[in-house]
Amino acid sequence: MRKSEWAAVKAATGLSLVAAVLLAGGWWWADQRAPDYRVGRRSVLVPNAPSTAVPRVRLGGESRAAWSLAAGSRLRLPAVVSGEAPVLRLREGARAPGGVLRVAMVTPDGRRVMLHAAPASVGGWALHRLPLPADVGDAIDIECVAGTPRRGVEPAELFVADLVIETAGRPVDESEAPVVSRVVLADPLTAFGGTLVLAPSSPQAERLGLPGPRCLELPPGEAWELSIPDAPGGRLEIVVHAAPLPNEDGETPSDAEVARAAASGSILFFAGGRTVARISLGFLGQGAREALVHLPLEAFDGSGLVVQRVGAPGLFVGLRDLLVTAPRPVLRRPHEPGVSRNVLLVIADSLRPDRLGCYGYDRGATPNLDALAARGLRYERVIAPSAWTLPNVASLLTGTAPSTHGLGLAAGRRLSPRLITLPQAAAWAGRETGGFSSSGWVSPEQGLDRGFQRFVTSVVPAPMVVEAALDWLADVQDFQWLALVHVSDATHPHEPEAADLLAVSGRPAPELLERLARLDSRPGAADALAVELGPKYDAEVAGIDRAVGELLRWLDDEDLAQDTLVVVVGAQGEEFFEHGGRLHGQHLHEEVVRVPLIVAGPGVPAGLVEEQMIPLVDVTRLIAELGDFGAEGSFQGRLPPPFRTRADSPYDRGEAVEPAMAFGLLEPYEGVTRHRRIAVREEQWLLLGEASEAGDADQLFDLEHDPRALDDLLAGDPPRPVMLMAEHLRRAHDNWVRATLRAAPSRPVMWEAQAP
Repeated sequence: MRKSEWAAVKAATGLSLVAAVLLAGGWWWADQRAPDYRVGRRSVLVPNAPSTAVPRVRLGGESRAAWSLAAGSRLRLPAVVSGEAPVLRLREGARAPGGVLRVAMVTPDGRRVMLHAAPASVGGWALHRLPLPADVGDAIDIECVAGTPRRGVEPAELFVADLVIETAGRPVDESEAPVVSRVVLADPLTAFGGTLVLAPSSPQAERLGLPGPRCLELPPGEAWELSIPDAPGGRLEIVVHAAPLPNEDGETPSDAEVARAAASGSILFFAGGRTVARISLGFLGQGAREALVHLPLEAFDGSGLVVQRVGAPGLFVGLRDLLVTAPRPVLRRPHEPGVSRNVLLVIADSLRPDRLGCYGYDRGATPNLDALAARGLRYERVIAPSAWTLPNVASLLTGTAPSTHGLGLAAGRRLSPRLITLPQAAAWAGRETGGFSSSGWVSPEQGLDRGFQRFVTSVVPAPMVVEAALDWLADVQDFQWLALVHVSDATHPHEPEAADLLAVSGRPAPELLERLARLDSRPGAADALAVELGPKYDAEVAGIDRAVGELLRWLDDEDLAQDTLVVVVGAQGEEFFEHGGRLHGQHLHEEVVRVPLIVAGPGVPAGLVEEQMIPLVDVTRLIAELGDFGAEGSFQGRLPPPFRTRADSPYDRGEAVEPAMAFGLLEPYEGVTRHRRIAVREEQWLLLGEASEAGDADQLFDLEHDPRALDDLLAGDPPRPVMLMAEHLRRAHDNWVRATLRAAPSRPVMWEAQAP
């Protein structure tokens, strides 16, 4: 190299070093001058009005998902400040002048602080960064209000997009913070030593001839004293069982008589000579009901608990459960590449397997799910225990049947404190746990947030649910974690985004169009409905696939794909008039209860398809085992194939091998379903019937010769072998319900009352 060339290289290198030093110095100076611009966390805000639509709006050639604000309307978004120097970032715009956007922060004590008030930007998106006068941990609300500058000005429609709270750093050393989840420490009622009596049975158990739970009966006026052990941060969880008793003539009192009796009664809880809680029996309606009350152990000051019933003649009142629970701190497990194992669980409502490419469908657009199935394991027939979201997701999170956890069998129920959930088992194994749900059925109201350190429910599209999940994952990726992402885009009404609609086939499948035309033969009558149930539904599935793709890409970008077990499963299917109806929740046919299941990640064979039918509760056991946090709980499922061999299965020991079976139970639930149904499936046979009848309304189908279940073998005068098969399946279902009711660590909770 010549001297002149060498000099040029040295000069260029020197200039590069000087530029790098100046750039670093400039960044440091800007960071010192405005530390809020150094982002440590981003929290995406969603409105607390679940029905708020979030369509895409195009301004200035740029399209964004934005909320529309008519003049005078208000958008309110709750948030918790997660770090220092919080800043609200948002974009706003309008198509026409005449609008004013006002942005305010509402403090925890109700004080309103104005952050921004200015005319809206016309024809484009304007970015604003508004410092928030809030501290770490403050629960605040952000309000966006559309106004007009003065009277007489034509109101303008405003749009608000990309609302995010950015913070400069983390307030605590997260490596020192433990995972906390509650655990049952003691059962004082069992240790009491008194006589427990059989309480009146619930209507569901009555139909099967089962007795009610064993309770400590509380006759009017009598008091009982129980010894309560002390525990730091402990809580007493009491379940009260109440039911109407027959009158002197042996007749069941009317609902009005029961309501009057219940309204006059209550249960008092005393500690140290003072009342610490009072629970009214007014929750009692038709049949046996139960209530849950939480009492902090600090209320007792080391003294015992005295329980006394007041009033409510003609009712049975007893204590069915009395548990001492306490926080269980577990040190977080750090992530170690190649050693750790995370779990990403994606649950999709109304997702039919026959509309996914990996299940043979060629008219949709699901490249991400298809690729996931190609590098993992796909289950051909997974059968959910019910026909709608709440009971099925509860079964998936608890590993128990609906007759055990009780959710979806009657309104107002919550998970029993004795039922261990999948996220609890993960938290006790040192995992970070976060849940993000777009369904109001999966929320803290039903107790389905138990075990999650962070749980968010907001009825928003899948991309927003995924964005919130990714924001949380960015904070916990240095540790092992379990993340639940629950999306509901494929449920009715079918309103996909235009981009997803363009990605799928523009014409409905001929088989769907033909089926709808048979229902309504008027010219063109079936076309619009066929588009809704065909391309529009496929487009919503494509949107779910796109959201799953965002999660998978994040795993790849963070080098976590090889250390993460990914499970994608449907909550329930959807009927498209295969048996005369649509939607879900009304029967237990295959199109409603068969759900897709794709599993990929460490320990999972690639490119395998499992043909054997499995019930949904087996998926809970599968996640716990492959996720490496064990099955510490009451999971009723068994490890499904190919991970379970004949020698491993308690069902497959001995000479006789029990055939694979799946059971279904559907109860009337206000606003969802009007019917009481049962279902029993073997590989060849399907029995459908009324749960309240003794086989009179049963239907039996031979799935080997009639896979669409259209020919009822019990219609007319069936032969004796057909009758015997129906009786066998009916007995199997009754035995399943009996076993799950008896196996329940605690009966379903109907109501919750907090201590005063």
